[in-house]
Amino acid sequence: MNYNLNGSSVPLWQATNTIPIFPPLTNNTKADVCIIGGGIGGISTAYLLSKNGKKVILIDANLIGGGETGRTTAHFFPPDEWYSKIEKSFSTDVARLIARGFSQATNLVEYIIEEEQIECSFERVTGYLYSLSDKGFIDLHKELEAANRSGVTAQIVEQVPEISFSTGPAIQFPNQAQFHPLKYLQGLTKAFLDNGGVIHCDTRALSIEGNNTLQKVSTNGGEINCQAVVVATNTPFNDTIVLHTKQAAYRTYVIGLRIPNGSVPHILMWDHGHPYYYLRIAKPDPNSDHEILVVGGA
Repeated sequence: MNYNLNGSSVPLWQATNTIPIFPPLTNNTKADVCIIGGGIGGISTAYLLSKNGKKVILIDANLIGGGETGRTTAHFFPPDEWYSKIEKSFSTDVARLIARGFSQATNLVEYIIEEEQIECSFERVTGYLYSLSDKGFIDLHKELEAANRSGVTAQIVEQVPEISFSTGPAIQFPNQAQFHPLKYLQGLTKAFLDNGGVIHCDTRALSIEGNNTLQKVSTNGGEINCQAVVVATNTPFNDTIVLHTKQAAYRTYVIGLRIPNGSVPHILMWDHGHPYYYLRIAKPDPNSDHEILVVGGA
């Protein structure tokens, strides 16, 4: 998501926060675990392992938060595939598992923020799934029933509250969340380093070799010997067949618009289209005289 800053367009989160740059790896080293990828997945895994006493080295080919994490719209809400579709394609048990995973992930982020005292504009908000069509959302009750069967607390409301246009009926999902992803990553990185973790930027993993007891990660700056490797690179670089053939590439577009403070409620909204559109409100600087209306989709 880009933000116009002094005439230049940069991701909103990068324009409003700075994460330290770490030196590249320049020699062979070892650790219990090597994490490849410095986004939210990699840093979170590194932090949790370091809290459990593991010696962890994290490497990234570029910068911490320089990929998807630094460009995400950073809100926590139900899966893109509706619960009714998940239930139909797999089972109710799988839908329950996914719902529980989404909830636990949000709760974990909230717990870490409180535990490590990270200031990152984390906020619990209510989400609404509604219809763009004048004919309404014909599967509204079907999706609500599937969500409820999955253990999700949700209900139908006749109109998204405090919105100036008519949305028609919508499914209300309470207790969703949003935050500033790079401020969160900055705090998480500090906590990881405090636990004895090591980070190397500008260090590209070239290959992974090994067996059940020893792994060797070859990089452009040296080798890392470890017991285990976590590949957290959004899409894996080390296997071009097993997962890549099951993935589909999509691009979404996002704009951020300055709006007066308090002019739009802090909620999440997304529609039932394919592709769908969504919005949230961000306030990267608590002292600013405006907020950012984040609108994405297509």
